[in-house]
Amino acid sequence: ESHDFSSLSNAAVEEYWPDNWSEKYKGDGYLRMISIAHDGSSAYVAHAKGGIFSFDPLDPAQSSLAAKHVVHIGDADIGDDINGLHHTRSLKNLVVTRSKYVHILKLVAEDGTNPLDYGE
Repeated sequence: ESHDFSSLSNAAVEEYWPDNWSEKYKGDGYLRMISIAHDGSSAYVAHAKGGIFSFDPLDPAQSSLAAKHVVHIGDADIGDDINGLHHTRSLKNLVVTRSKYVHILKLVAEDGTNPLDYGE
């Protein structure tokens, strides 16, 4: 199957920092990686000193309620040296890589559900 991405040549790059993400991490140079579920159900950004932030990749509005600081440094024994972030193939967990460790996270929302369970 062939895909036509020619329309991307007209795309403009613009800053995205949702209202619900802490301003203290904005522009500090520690963003490391982004992971977007292949079905578009969730997306996460790794920040080396701040933790992990979520957003809705299908509706990346500044005021999106899906944009949250979901993992803080110290949660799940995650230190301040996050290097990578990946969704598992099942979309049930996030794999977080650090300088010397790998963590597999199953996230839990305020209502007790795993936000990654909304995937396919």
